[in-house]
Amino acid sequence: MQSKEKKQILIIGAGPSGMTAALSAAREGCACFVIEHNDVAGKKLALTGNGRCNYTNTDVSPAHYHQGSGEDGFIKKLLEVFSYEDCISFFEGIGIEPEIKRYRFDDHGYVYPEGENAAAFRDRLYGACLEEGVVFKFGLGGEDIGLEYKDISGGQPDQPGHSGRSGRRFTSRLGDFDACIIATGSNAYPMTGSDNSIYPVLMRFGIKFNRFYPALCALFSKDEHLRELKGRRIETGVVLKIDGEPVIKERGEIQFNEHSISGIPVMQLSGYAAIMLSQGRKCSLMIDGHEYPVHRTAGFDRSQCCSGGVDLDWICPETLESRSVKGLYFCGDILDIYGDCGGFNLHMSFASGYTAGKSAAE
Repeated sequence: MQSKEKKQILIIGAGPSGMTAALSAAREGCACFVIEHNDVAGKKLALTGNGRCNYTNTDVSPAHYHQGSGEDGFIKKLLEVFSYEDCISFFEGIGIEPEIKRYRFDDHGYVYPEGENAAAFRDRLYGACLEEGVVFKFGLGGEDIGLEYKDISGGQPDQPGHSGRSGRRFTSRLGDFDACIIATGSNAYPMTGSDNSIYPVLMRFGIKFNRFYPALCALFSKDEHLRELKGRRIETGVVLKIDGEPVIKERGEIQFNEHSISGIPVMQLSGYAAIMLSQGRKCSLMIDGHEYPVHRTAGFDRSQCCSGGVDLDWICPETLESRSVKGLYFCGDILDIYGDCGGFNLHMSFASGYTAGKSAAE
């Protein structure tokens, strides 16, 4: 452990938000210790965007995000601290140059690292953390270290055994910490280590959690018409209908498979469809005058992110600190926020990680 004069911060999760939080806090003079239950940092980050890493978008705004809880304006406050220009500047500071691409389906810009190499992007972020003295410990999850929250304010500073710090601290088998940042992600893409291992910690701290549902994934239909359309791609509009009523419309390239329908427009609708299906509601997709009944999503295995997460009513939007457990912060996909396709989810991971890290340091 580093010098005791420094504020000690524990970060659980070495994904994009966790590493950004660690880097931000370390730059403020804190001693940061990151635990990760995988054997490497940023395992999912190295695969994102089909290995190309679309890490932000020139059209970052609250309109591209969905929150299942929390006060109006939560996302707006977060994005005011870390805009797309801030994101580009932050990563330019560690040697990552942006490359902006525009596609015919929309007029905003998808931002990739120059060379479009997600693994190299991950390595640079991880390397920047190491350069700032961040310590990583792999093969450990939040439940493995016996993390507890204790009052250490008893006694007077001049009494024997007094810690010299007041208030509450996090204790664990790794040592004591002044703050803890939880950045463990969602249940999406479990092959990269996404699981429920942080839940016992959240329950012990009394944190309200909203159930995860798959989002940004294909939707499955048993409509026989799909066999004829297998392999086809068309640019058109798609309407999600719930119990026969149209509720959301998207437009772009639709991809047909033998048993499912995908493409960005369908993926944008999938998070809401997953929630409705879980409630027993009837869902369908109206495409070019034909209605395709939907019976399930592609599931967590093939979803890019999730709806659900830590309830935002329990979190301060300006700092991402828990309202009930002082010194406990949340960032990344563990929050009850998800974005549209196009770099918006990675941007939120970086924005929330930056905010949580800076706030914990202060």
